[in-house]
Amino acid sequence: MANFSDDQWIKIHKQLDEHESLYGLPEARPDSLIFSSFNIRKFGAHTSRNKVKRSAGSWRLLIRYAKRCDLLAIQEVGDDLTSVKHLISELGDDYAFIGSDVSGGSLGRGGNIERLVFVYKKSVLQTTGMGSDLAYERSDILRTLYENRELFSGDFDERDADLLVLKNKTTAWEAELAVWEQTGFNAKGTKKKPKKPTAPAFSISEFLQFIRTPHMASFQTISTNGEKPYKFIAVNAHLLYGGDTKVWKGERLREFKALMDWLIIQAHKMERMFEPNFILFGDLNLDFEKTNIKREQITDYLKSLNSSIPILLQNPNVLV
Repeated sequence: MANFSDDQWIKIHKQLDEHESLYGLPEARPDSLIFSSFNIRKFGAHTSRNKVKRSAGSWRLLIRYAKRCDLLAIQEVGDDLTSVKHLISELGDDYAFIGSDVSGGSLGRGGNIERLVFVYKKSVLQTTGMGSDLAYERSDILRTLYENRELFSGDFDERDADLLVLKNKTTAWEAELAVWEQTGFNAKGTKKKPKKPTAPAFSISEFLQFIRTPHMASFQTISTNGEKPYKFIAVNAHLLYGGDTKVWKGERLREFKALMDWLIIQAHKMERMFEPNFILFGDLNLDFEKTNIKREQITDYLKSLNSSIPILLQNPNVLV
């Protein structure tokens, strides 16, 4: 969230107080619920060195928005849940949350780990008992590895070449660092400390598993007028983020297609699902270039899945 001064936050909230509808905040309507998704950057520890990490104005905006939501899916929640718990305490007793375990990092090695969280209003929604990660089965992963082994072999060869380049760069960096430590100057003659080279991203040619595992939870609406409750499974996903290179865009698109595959396959087996409806929330990190063309491409892809799913259900060994 932007780093505004206290005076700027006062002006922002004054504008919101006076002209809230002009700024796109959700408005409650009779016989309807407000579902939303919010990627709150680095939403982890509430304090650092005994100081609140976010400004009071920033927190006021987050709370203002969350209070308008009956179900809010949050991405980029850190391993530390104190910011989520602070949000719930500010929202009041009518709010609760469900969170995933951490994903996106290696066990014991750290990495860019995060949780996915649902914040919900207890007076209008209740959980129905299911909370789970959305992941592909081991058999799917092994089949993909086997059937695309030549592609993966090429990926591994490229990785070996990248690591060799990194090794040579690291050797040169170590020598330059030693000179800098002795003289105070780098190879360019400036006093800036030489930057250690980092390993390039390791990308593969086919989808195996999500880099951050999507999270699911089941809910139903609470009936107040005798109407039948609406039951659904909420899916919270934060797909691969990366640069604008073709490599990252390709892998991100493969994650998106894998997510759509999973949802549509399950939608054709709803008699065996925990609840009869899916609602997808999240930050899918899809590009904003040529949106009209991409919208058509995605629509065509989803329609193609609808026609191919019956074949898959008859023969589970067929890959979509």
